[in-house]
Amino acid sequence: MNKCIIKIGLTPSNAPFRISNLRTFIYAYGILLNHYNNGNNCKLIFQIEDTNPNKRLHTDNQIIDFYRKIGILNDNIDIEYTKQKDNTDLCEYYYHILLNQGYIIVADNGVSYFNIKKYINKFGQYINISDLIKSNVVFDANNLTENNMFAIRRSDGSYLYHFASCIDNISLGLTHIIRGNNKLTSSAFQTMICRSLNIKIPKFIHLPLLLEKNEDHRRNVYELLNEGYDFQPLASYLISSGYGDSNMIYYSYNDFAKNLDMSKFHIKDGNFDRNILRKNSIRYFNNVSYDDYCNNIVTTAILRNEEVPLDLLPIFYEDKLSYYQIKKHLSLLNSNEYESISCEEKQIVDKIIPLLENHLSIPEIMNNLNTISSKNIYEMIQWIFTGHKVGTSCNVLMNIYNSNYKRNVLLKKERKKNEKNTNGGM
Repeated sequence: MNKCIIKIGLTPSNAPFRISNLRTFIYAYGILLNHYNNGNNCKLIFQIEDTNPNKRLHTDNQIIDFYRKIGILNDNIDIEYTKQKDNTDLCEYYYHILLNQGYIIVADNGVSYFNIKKYINKFGQYINISDLIKSNVVFDANNLTENNMFAIRRSDGSYLYHFASCIDNISLGLTHIIRGNNKLTSSAFQTMICRSLNIKIPKFIHLPLLLEKNEDHRRNVYELLNEGYDFQPLASYLISSGYGDSNMIYYSYNDFAKNLDMSKFHIKDGNFDRNILRKNSIRYFNNVSYDDYCNNIVTTAILRNEEVPLDLLPIFYEDKLSYYQIKKHLSLLNSNEYESISCEEKQIVDKIIPLLENHLSIPEIMNNLNTISSKNIYEMIQWIFTGHKVGTSCNVLMNIYNSNYKRNVLLKKERKKNEKNTNGGM
């Protein structure tokens, strides 16, 4: 049985919630899930990279809670939670090995540097990186830094990324290093450290980045959720924006992982495109199954801090959407979670709601409200169901609502019939 042990490492800053980083983590999880589905021995290391206290903006629990909510941390795969500080003693041990071998230069300010010249004298100047996406990448060690050194330990004794990551390879037994293209040069630095310590080098996978035009404001998941996008359509867009066909829709992580092909990852970085996100979101809702849609509704509601009543969940999963979704949203029409609308639009909503409660179809609603434009009716129906005027297919919402209403009626009749038969047999 083959092994696949990967690490998702996150700084406790805003980075874990940015869509660019989330895409990398979804890809990493998909690769691990593919190995798991193929019967391999799999493990996910979820590590908080806490060696720099100045970067901390969130607690460990806030980060872990988010990744549990979106389904990356689940009970199917073995998960180990660690902190980079957990390896401090092991870092000390291997640091002194390098120091004794002459690979470490300690500056007057107390910062420790790795001596690239010493490495070149023993291993040569060229560093070959074998990458499962980019094939072979070669670095010239002479051209990596201006002074042929790079820092591995701060003056306070805490260890920096390159060195701490190499020690993770030992303590955690990592088989694959999965990260973004921006860390490709890091592989050269870490390979030098690993070879100097005679540590086995894991397989490298460097994934394309999702770039944004305004680097001063990098979008996070919550911004897009608040704009009206649901989580799973967003996750689907993140996957297809750097893997395979950009029009492909993924309804779950398993949908992505089951036929994963490493050759389909894009080589070049791409840009965030709101138009494609919106189009793919609509296509998601046009074709999604009941089960996937319901799972998406729950995930999105939880991420938006909307209450999902535990007493309704069994009914929700049994009878699907109608009981939960319409009642919940009709009760939140004046909530702050909803996009603000004009007085005129509120009047339209007041006219639509009784028709929805009577389970009229869209053509019937249009016919009843023939003085109102179809565009306004569509937007307000979407607003009633989702709190936003864009992002979701109105027809799909109505079909789910009305078809499940009929199913509920049949279920109630069936239950009454069974109760009657049971009582009659007593």
